[in-house]
Amino acid sequence: MGNSQNKNVPKRRTENVYNVTPPTPFMTEEEFFKTWYIWKNDFLLFKRTLIGTNSDKQQWGNMLLNLMGPIGQNIHSTFTFNLQSEKENIDILIQKFDEYYIFSERKKLPLENVYEYINDLELMIKEKNITNGEELIRKKILTEINKHQFTNAANNVIPTFVFSSDFNKLTLKEIAFIWKLYTDSDNCTRCDGIHSPEKCPSLGKQCSKCNEWNHFSKRCPTNYINNCYYCGGNHIYRKCPAFNEICTKCQKKNHFKWKCQSIQIPQCRFCGLSHAANRSLCSAKNNICSNCKLMGHIPSRCNKRFHANRLQNLS
Repeated sequence: MGNSQNKNVPKRRTENVYNVTPPTPFMTEEEFFKTWYIWKNDFLLFKRTLIGTNSDKQQWGNMLLNLMGPIGQNIHSTFTFNLQSEKENIDILIQKFDEYYIFSERKKLPLENVYEYINDLELMIKEKNITNGEELIRKKILTEINKHQFTNAANNVIPTFVFSSDFNKLTLKEIAFIWKLYTDSDNCTRCDGIHSPEKCPSLGKQCSKCNEWNHFSKRCPTNYINNCYYCGGNHIYRKCPAFNEICTKCQKKNHFKWKCQSIQIPQCRFCGLSHAANRSLCSAKNNICSNCKLMGHIPSRCNKRFHANRLQNLS
């Protein structure tokens, strides 16, 4: 009797699993934008119930596209992929459709200001109440930048920069600054335009600010800063991109980390790590030592333990 009841349990679970139905196809693109997150959650619930029968990411990618119908397949045709195998990978497809839903195919225009573009992406995130917005913006930027050119530009301000390990350590403002470095690298220092040296429209023109010749007022040395002390770039006076930015090195405002002048502690006596000379940045500041029960250091940096070991070595 007991054995027969136990045999029936998996059957009931199986019936409940297969009672979960897949979501229906989108009828219009407008419906996609209105219901994508709900539709996606229904699909993921359906996927979780059947994961035991099929965990192949390519087959699930095909299933996703089939269930979305022609509308989803048309959206899918606008995506770009690094590898052929990514076109049907369920994890990558979900990410791509998320980005499409949030950013509506928004891409940086060739002459568009990088800061304004990223600010526009942030507004789009805010409108849709997305919680992990910064992470999604980073992923979108990764699909648009040239990694080789970005790395070369980053090395001008961070000589040790390695894309694979350092990109995600940058703030969005820092990413925008470096992105702008290589997209605006050919801009003329006299007029801020792009042209051959002998065809500058400022040649023979008098600056209205300093009355000197051969540059426009927006590029006037009295109004334009080169190699800024706070960001390392060139910009109009009082328009530093690092203004109000919090340095990820010292946590103070108004400069990027590569222009940070804070003193670095190579091996902190409280945590053993390297960080800016600011007690608030010490990872052990709120730690209670298991050795002496006092707050502010880790056990391996405990003076009580240090003295005990020293006495033992002396004896």
